[in-house]
Amino acid sequence: MKCDDVEPLFHIRRELYYGEGKTVVGFDDTYLRQRDFPGLTEEVVRQALVGGSLYILYEERYGYFISRMDDTAKAVLLNPIQAEKAGVTVPWPAISLRRLSYTLEDKLIELRYIVNVTVNQHLKLRLSAD
Repeated sequence: MKCDDVEPLFHIRRELYYGEGKTVVGFDDTYLRQRDFPGLTEEVVRQALVGGSLYILYEERYGYFISRMDDTAKAVLLNPIQAEKAGVTVPWPAISLRRLSYTLEDKLIELRYIVNVTVNQHLKLRLSAD
């Protein structure tokens, strides 16, 4: 692959809140190939998130059933913008999760980065043998 072979992507950026609070507890950046999601618009995403999740959208609208997710977690520090939105000072520890989501046919559908602020939540990882 040459460096100039760039595939067009959709970038969905969300801030996650816990309960009725106004403080951000997580930052979610999702990347999808445009060729895999024809007709995807901001409004379609908004409607999907009101009553469900992106995974329901993938399945119901595009026929992609996510059967496997590969997550990699690591400790990071919030950047100044994230810290301000989360109501904490810098440096502040967070857990960053990189997720690759695959279909039953083992097709990569989603690349997602989730940064979880560690003030009011914890991340539980469960490992299992294949």
